Amino acid sequence: MAISSVLGDLVKQFEKQYGEAKKANLERYAEAKGIYDEVIGMFQPGGSFDIGIEKQLGRSREQAVAQGTQALVSSGLYGTTQQAGLGLKFEEQIGAPMREKTETYRVGQEAQAMQNKAGVIERRVDEYPDYSTIANLTQRAAAGPSRTNYSAPNQYGVASRPSTRGATAGSSQQARARSNPFM
Repeated sequence: MAISSVLGDLVKQFEKQYGEAKKANLERYAEAKGIYDEVIGMFQPGGSFDIGIEKQLGRSREQAVAQGTQALVSSGLYGTTQQAGLGLKFEEQIGAPMREKTETYRVGQEAQAMQNKAGVIERRVDEYPDYSTIANLTQRAAAGPSRTNYSAPNQYGVASRPSTRGATAGSSQQARARSNPFM
């Protein structure tokens, strides 16, 4: 099999794997953005957070009015104008302050979710393969083993020379071997 055929197959395999990885990254990115969109929607006015708070306030209001009515019945004041003011009293003492607090909380949570989404978008980096390194490796492989004194380039495209440590006849390892009979 010719070296150009092998290199062509490697390049095709690389391109296929790169395409699959890029597709998976795009899907994860879209999913993350979608999650933040859901959270932002939940905290927008009229979102599920507001709906839940209003339901809770409605149940609390019903309970407070029922308890107030029972207290009026027990004290003999049921048919008076005080009964009409029970709902208003609840709204002034509990409903309005609760809505104000939850609005402050809601706005803060919505802003935080928007900031988090912006951070995901801002930190996204699309990295593409370094085709010059691939071309360099392809040229070297096609040229054959003519440069035996150098290793293949590392991830930064830098080739290194093999170590010459211990390669000379008077090296320290050989000297130790001569002086130590157990080596």
